[in-house]
Amino acid sequence: MVKKFSIPGYYEKYGYILDILAYRQAHLDWFYPDRIIDSCYGAHPDILWTGGRKIWNTEPTTSMNTILEGFSAFPSVELRHICTNYFITPEILTDYKTNYFMQHYLREQDKLVVANDSLIKYI
Repeated sequence: MVKKFSIPGYYEKYGYILDILAYRQAHLDWFYPDRIIDSCYGAHPDILWTGGRKIWNTEPTTSMNTILEGFSAFPSVELRHICTNYFITPEILTDYKTNYFMQHYLREQDKLVVANDSLIKYI
């Protein structure tokens, strides 16, 4: 039975996560073959749907293009974007930056973690 693991903080720690994935790929014989890194989850600080999650750096330091380029070397690893803002209003649903992010930075294998009924209906 394969055991799948998910690593948190794809935005804050993406460099470390990519290093771990590359190291595991280079040294498969050092790891248990039935344990894989299935996904990475996290939230981008500019996205209103995330519910104001605190990121250590308040200014976005890494672009999503850079993050997606890094993870493109590992297509089997999906990114799970956390969208758990319970106080979403209609104005937030139509936020330009968030909708742009969802249209341009979601790969086919990526997923959204959603905890709001109006957001589920909107998506």
